[in-house]
Amino acid sequence: MARRKNPIGYFYRQDCKNKTRRSLALYTSIGLVGGILALLLIASPGLSQKPEPQQSPKLQQPLLVGTRVIPPFVLSNKGELSGFSIDLWRSIANQIGVESKFIEYSSVPELLSAIKGNKANLGIAAISITSEREQNFDFSLPIFAGGLQIMVRNVASLLLPLFISKLGFCLLPKSF
Repeated sequence: MARRKNPIGYFYRQDCKNKTRRSLALYTSIGLVGGILALLLIASPGLSQKPEPQQSPKLQQPLLVGTRVIPPFVLSNKGELSGFSIDLWRSIANQIGVESKFIEYSSVPELLSAIKGNKANLGIAAISITSEREQNFDFSLPIFAGGLQIMVRNVASLLLPLFISKLGFCLLPKSF
């Protein structure tokens, strides 16, 4: 007589093997995670400390900011200055934590000579950056791009008669 397999015993043995494998995997995972955490705590104690914020040293006197009235960059309304450049400087001064006092000059050469002669600490206004000025002063990045621009009618309306007269016909793409 052939011996029958006990289905309950078979599943019990398989279940035991699976439990052993699962518990071994669980213990291995816990050991790895614990080892990594211990290594992080031992190797880098400075990670839990917050860096101390560096504070800029307070100036005893306010910065003297030279400027000139030139709308829309600098506007003067009853002695009160406003405008794009003034708002920009006030925002910068607020972020770096310095006090400032504005000094008005009538022209750019007068403003630049005041900075060069230490009558003003810095200047903010519509000041063009030239190679000669770059030799004497440190400029920030430009905040305004100026120059000569030429305005014309629609380019296609200007070129269409030229193409027709030279070629006898013209095909222009839609995006032209």
